[in-house]
Amino acid sequence: MNNQERFAELGKARLNALAKLTTPQDMETYWPEPSGAVTPVWGDCWKACVEYAVPNLHAEVGFYIEVFNFTVNAAWENHVMLISSDREVSFTLFEEKEAKPSTVLNMQFMVSNIQEIETAMRNAEIPFLQDLDYPWGKDAKMQTMIVETPCGISLTLWGME
Repeated sequence: MNNQERFAELGKARLNALAKLTTPQDMETYWPEPSGAVTPVWGDCWKACVEYAVPNLHAEVGFYIEVFNFTVNAAWENHVMLISSDREVSFTLFEEKEAKPSTVLNMQFMVSNIQEIETAMRNAEIPFLQDLDYPWGKDAKMQTMIVETPCGISLTLWGME
């Protein structure tokens, strides 16, 4: 059974269990703890981020700054992460004139337990698109890894440990 089939079975069982929930106690009966799950300890500077490709980075950045008062939280290699003034909403834009399906969307999480999550993902045989690495060198302390969800979406995890 591949990951998509395995997680589809698990997801279907969870959604079917929702119909049986009528009391708080039913959660314990019909909604068991996930096996092998690890709870992320969210990062301080941002928590989750969606990354998407745009054909005109300057226009998109200008729109979010001028219309919604977002600020630039980080910028690197043709990427700009924007964050709301209350630091609750963040997302990253990057310029790609002809986006490919595998790069159009990239979900991102900032966590404080990235090595623990890496171990759990490897134990669950989640496909890695990029192994845990230091993108700006070990002195920067920031680590990233990219995994693939069962439907082929890239999920980037960032963390400092």
